Amino acid sequence: MKEEQLITSRRAGIIDLALSLREKKGRAEHNLCFAEGAVAADYALKIKNAVKCVLLSREATEKCAALAKQAAACDVPFYLLTKECFEKISVLKNPEGLALLVEPAKLLSGAAELPKNGPVACLWQLQDPGNLGTIIRSAASFGCRNFLLVKNSVSHLHPLCIR
Repeated sequence: MKEEQLITSRRAGIIDLALSLREKKGRAEHNLCFAEGAVAADYALKIKNAVKCVLLSREATEKCAALAKQAAACDVPFYLLTKECFEKISVLKNPEGLALLVEPAKLLSGAAELPKNGPVACLWQLQDPGNLGTIIRSAASFGCRNFLLVKNSVSHLHPLCIR
C-alpha cells in the first residue's frame, strides 16, 4: 500500500487537478474523470486499473474509508484531505468524503454490453448534469439500457452524471 499524503492546502496540485475535471477541457487534457461517493467508488474499484487516485476526507463515512483503503491496497495513490479541502473539490452539498480520479475509457468499458434492441432514450440538448443522471437512473429502472445524447448536451462524464 502506498503511503497516504495529507493535503491541508486548498491550493495543492491534486486539488487543482480534481477541480479541472469538472470541465470538459480538463477531462480531455488529463484523460480522467471525477467520481464521488461510495456507490461510484464501489463500481469503479471493480474495474481493473480504472482508478488512478483516491481522495479521502478526514470526515469520510466508514464505508467510504473502507473503500479508500481497498483502493490504496491496490497501490493506487492515496490522499487524505482536510474537510475544507474536500469540500472545495466536492460537487455535492453534503459530501460522503470519498472521490476517485478514474480513467474514463476503462470506466465505460466496465459497463455491461448494451442490448441490441429495446427502448432508446434520446436526450436532446440536456444542460443540467444532475438531470441527466436522474433521467438515466429513472429510464434504467423501466428497462431502458440505450441512451443517445444529441449534440450540445451535457457530458456524460460530468461528475454529477458519473455519480
